[in-house]
Amino acid sequence: MLEATHIRKSFGDTRVLKDVSLRVSRGEVVAIIGRSGSGKSTLLRCLNDLETVDGGEIRIGGQALVTMQAGQPVYKKDGERRALMLKMGMVFQSYHLFPHCSVLRNLTMPQKLVLGRGDGEAEAKARDLLAKVGLSDKAGAYPCQLSGGQCQRVAIARALCMDPDILCFDEPTSALDPQLTQEVLGVIRRLAQEKRTMIVVTHEMRFARDVADRVIYMEDGVVVQDGPAQEVLGDHRSDAIRAFAGE
Repeated sequence: MLEATHIRKSFGDTRVLKDVSLRVSRGEVVAIIGRSGSGKSTLLRCLNDLETVDGGEIRIGGQALVTMQAGQPVYKKDGERRALMLKMGMVFQSYHLFPHCSVLRNLTMPQKLVLGRGDGEAEAKARDLLAKVGLSDKAGAYPCQLSGGQCQRVAIARALCMDPDILCFDEPTSALDPQLTQEVLGVIRRLAQEKRTMIVVTHEMRFARDVADRVIYMEDGVVVQDGPAQEVLGDHRSDAIRAFAGE
């Protein structure tokens, strides 16, 4: 479904991703964990074409987003690039909702502008997904009238409205209190039960162990561990994972 090989990314003289490779299969939930500054969010942004790579290759559904040619990364042409990125959905930690639009319009506008859906089809899709995340009664509300957990659930519904093949979450609960965190994680758990393909950058260790199929542990811009969740985070977890967890 998604394959990234030998990804490198620097900001100025700071090497954030040094040589990162990962593979995500259809229907798989992959959690990426690690300390702040380990490169998790930068990797996710590169996979979603929000940052360009300095080296490496990314393929989504067998199609190349970027390949190496003569030692340099070469991206698809703009039209092909945009079409390919429709396969990816992104949920940010800070929601990124349009504050001047109602919840319903936050969900319908991208469908109409990007996918060309009509008003009726876009609204039906939006209302169906608001019901899925437990917010049917908030269609007419504005983001300022919602809690952080509700805003994040709207953001998840908005991403789902675009019918992505792969749904990515960048620390979706980091700005939430424990109760609201459980609201959002509950939605992600239900999506996992539907066998949706997901990549979740998270600090929620128990959630990663219980919900993810695989866990990737990053440190200082490289992948230190990549394996089944119960193995990486189970009773026989490595000393590196124990140290990360504060044990």
